[in-house]
Amino acid sequence: MFIIQKNNIERILYLDILRILSIFGVVVLHVSAPFLTTLDSNGIQWWWSGNIFDSLSRWCVPVLIMISGKLILGSKKYNDIGEFLGKRLTKILIPLIFWSILYFIWVGRSNLSLDITLITGILTRIYEGSIVTHFWYLYMLIGLYLFTPIIKPFIQDYNKSGTKYFLFIWFIANGIFEFIGRLSGLNSGIYLQLFHWSLGFYVLGYFLDREDMKPKNRIILYILGFIGLMSTIFGTYYLMSKSNGVFRDNFYSYLAPNVIFTAIGVFVLFKYIKWEKIIPAGGFLQRAVQSINKTSFGIYLVHPLIIDILKSGYIGINIYPLMFNHVIGIPLIGIVVFILSHIIIWLIQRIPIFRKVV
Repeated sequence: MFIIQKNNIERILYLDILRILSIFGVVVLHVSAPFLTTLDSNGIQWWWSGNIFDSLSRWCVPVLIMISGKLILGSKKYNDIGEFLGKRLTKILIPLIFWSILYFIWVGRSNLSLDITLITGILTRIYEGSIVTHFWYLYMLIGLYLFTPIIKPFIQDYNKSGTKYFLFIWFIANGIFEFIGRLSGLNSGIYLQLFHWSLGFYVLGYFLDREDMKPKNRIILYILGFIGLMSTIFGTYYLMSKSNGVFRDNFYSYLAPNVIFTAIGVFVLFKYIKWEKIIPAGGFLQRAVQSINKTSFGIYLVHPLIIDILKSGYIGINIYPLMFNHVIGIPLIGIVVFILSHIIIWLIQRIPIFRKVV
């Protein structure tokens, strides 16, 4: 995966760095979430801290999907459907089952009994996808992989106008109709659910990677991305202030236009940064990026467990954001959780029997 050639390093690094920062963004989302329930749950300063860091990270999941779309839809491998699904689904299902069982045991550790109800409970919850919240992403990936053999031939022909048409309808369905529905309760009668929000980001990642944009067009996207970010921050506050301080996540939605534009802006920005000037081929920084990138999927799987263990005091010490100043508490805990998760996954990867679960 990591080919050390000068003409390839920039393209490799922008995806690897984007993936690492996106995973860190997911960690920050989960660290900041408890501070957003109400405006005064931990004081207005902590709410604003949670809102700002959460808003700054909202692009992370769309960008992760876009990276998958670029890599999978752009790949010439696995033209055979069975080969593709066998390799891709195995990489998801084995970790999904393993970590679902682990989380099930951890959450119910105080009242578990080793009998048939334990087995049926685990199987039922895995089927429902209800063991741990953040695993929705894995279930979504399974759906995207199942649909890939259908859409990939169309995308790889690179019918540019057709791809643009798909993305246009997808944005109308999600960034406008769905957003209006969530905001006002006024839902369109046109059935556009076939243009699922995750599928649009999947195709968008491939399209943006292939598209050679003029500088002025990139600047427009950066401006739209910044406007989207500001809309997320202050739009969320506005809705909550109008709802007596009760949390409303309309502007946090991954299909809200503000989040879509922010994700596009971030993806395009990282694509056009001259990474070969910042991170020389074969140097320490590139090796660090490679090391962290190899554990990124595992970090996604394990980080909520690390957050819970640190917060619960199970290891004899409680570590959580409120221990620190509201400005640094959330990012500091995010960094701690990210580093610990990386170390744990790095160690697990060195145990042959467990390599396939991360």
